[in-house]
Amino acid sequence: MRFTLTENFTLKDMSMHFEKLICSKLAELLGMDETKIAPAVRRAFKDATEKLAQELIISRWSKVVAGVYNIDPIQLYSKTRRQPIAESRQVAMYLAAEEGRIEHNVIASHFGCGRQNVDYAVAKIRDSISVDRVLRNAVSSAKVAYYEANPIGTEDTTQV
Repeated sequence: MRFTLTENFTLKDMSMHFEKLICSKLAELLGMDETKIAPAVRRAFKDATEKLAQELIISRWSKVVAGVYNIDPIQLYSKTRRQPIAESRQVAMYLAAEEGRIEHNVIASHFGCGRQNVDYAVAKIRDSISVDRVLRNAVSSAKVAYYEANPIGTEDTTQV
C-alpha cells in the first residue's frame, strides 16, 4: 500500500489510509483476520482524527483572534493576565466553545489551563458582549475572518 501526498489530500483521507495500513500490518503480525481487528482500529483512528480536528479548530480560532487583537498567536498560550492578551485568550476560548462546539475540557487542555478557566472565560465573554461594544466588534471581526478563511464544512476535510 503506497502513500502519496497530493494537494487535495485531506485529514480524513490520511486517516483512512493509515487505518487500513495498520489494520493490515496488525493482522499480519498477530496472524489474525483483518475483519476481526478492523473495528478496534477504526475506533482508535476515529477518536484520534476527531481530537486532531478539534485541536486544529481551536488553533484556527486562536490565530484569527490574535490577528484581530494584533498580537502574536503564541502569546495566547502564555500565563499572563495582561490585557489585551488575557482578553484575546478568553475570546479564543469563547469562540472555540460557542462557534466550534468544542468541549471545555478539550479547550482547557489545548491552552494548558483548567476547565474552570474556560468556563469562566466563556461566561465572561458571553456576558460582556451585550454591554461592551469594542468587545462585540472584536468577536464579530474574528467570526468574519474565521469563516472567510475556513468556509463552513471544511473542518472535517482539513488539508494537510
